Amino acid sequence: MSKNRLDISGHKYGKLTALYPTDRKSASGSILWRCRCDCGNEVEVSVAELNKGNNKSCGCLKEVSKKMVCDRLHLVDGTCIEWLSGRKKRSDNHSGFCGIFKRKNGKYIANIGFKKKLLYLGSFDSYEEAVNVRQRAEQTIYEGFLNAYVLWQEKAEEDPAWAETNPFVFDVRKENGALTIRRNMRLKRKSND
Repeated sequence: MSKNRLDISGHKYGKLTALYPTDRKSASGSILWRCRCDCGNEVEVSVAELNKGNNKSCGCLKEVSKKMVCDRLHLVDGTCIEWLSGRKKRSDNHSGFCGIFKRKNGKYIANIGFKKKLLYLGSFDSYEEAVNVRQRAEQTIYEGFLNAYVLWQEKAEEDPAWAETNPFVFDVRKENGALTIRRNMRLKRKSND
């Protein structure tokens, strides 16, 4: 081993144990070390990444983390129930309201995202009008989705055979300038007390 080279043989970095340096370098010029993971796999990792703590396993920790996240979250048709029910104002939004953007011409654009699609809600002269349209869309789409899913889930728990033949459906489209929703669960009307 060269005098300039740091010997990290036997050092532990998370689940990785450094075995020996290779003759290769990373794109940034850091020496790649052969490492053995606690799970038995071997990988090559740059000494810089090991020292920064960026690599702590052969990749097996990512799989465990991904499974833990998936076990905690409930994804329904690509939509996270926990995200919808716990939405908060985003810190990177400059208009002060999510989905509202001011154009250079002074008009406000309102959009809403759902199931990996961005739905254009319109262009408005006033900020207040854009916010009102966005809030109505949130109620129709987000709250509608959550309420319909709760109803579907209740029925699915009562009758699992029904759930097998009746998957949850809640789709949103924009047709003729209006949002249309296709769903298989009708929401109960609130009675006036």
